[in-house]
Amino acid sequence: MVQRSEPRQLATAALRVTEGIHTAGSGLPWHEHENPTICYVRDGAFREYLRGRELFCRPASVKFTPAGERHANRFDLGDARGVMVEVEAAFSLALHPLGAVLDEPRQFEGGIVGGVAAQLARELDRASEVNPAAVEGWVVELVAVAARRQAPTPGRGGRWLAQARDILHAEFSEPLGLTALAERVAVHPVTLARGFRRAFGCPVGEYLRRLRLDWAADRLLTTSQPIAAIAAAAGFADQSHFCRVFRRETGQAPVTWRGGGTPVAPAPARANREEGGPARAG
Repeated sequence: MVQRSEPRQLATAALRVTEGIHTAGSGLPWHEHENPTICYVRDGAFREYLRGRELFCRPASVKFTPAGERHANRFDLGDARGVMVEVEAAFSLALHPLGAVLDEPRQFEGGIVGGVAAQLARELDRASEVNPAAVEGWVVELVAVAARRQAPTPGRGGRWLAQARDILHAEFSEPLGLTALAERVAVHPVTLARGFRRAFGCPVGEYLRRLRLDWAADRLLTTSQPIAAIAAAAGFADQSHFCRVFRRETGQAPVTWRGGGTPVAPAPARANREEGGPARAG
């Protein structure tokens, strides 16, 4: 990134983290990075071009770019401020068992992935007090939660699978059951259950839970709503249930997440225990 006069940055044997800003009207020509990179957008927005596609990167979005991936950027939507993480090759290899999110272009819009990236950025804000081990821990956590949320795109039978997915996204706070969902997309519940897991890498119920958690994670960071109100609006039975699920997923209580805490358990061990091993990448 184009740097401010005193950019916040950190370099360790595992990664390089840099905060910077691109001014409105600027751009970056086609280029590539030697190592995988992770970009978190703090403010502003920009466009990225790669593989014949245009990505719109807005606040709270997180973008994973593999090593050697040619891309170009245009900053024609105003100033854009963010944090760039370049993962050294050896550390990237060590992270691979968590999931292959560093191997293909990925983009996530807020949610728990964006929230973890925000926590990493907050750690960088500590300036002279920044803790390199904490920053590396947030990168591990970021890769782990992104791997659990990355799913393949539906292929054969994609129409009803896409319909089911869209219903879940639109009505995630409602009490959606597998049988009712199958009726709405006109397939047998067993067909939906098997096809959905094969296409998206997790059961319908797990996908729905992640949607609810992502929505709640955003509200915790961007609003002052009471935790009980957020839990109810997201579709959880009560605040106690929400807190248990949120802690299991993120390693933090919701109140700690809102205040900018640190992970309380090693992400690789937690990912393997709860998900039955790292999620498959698409």
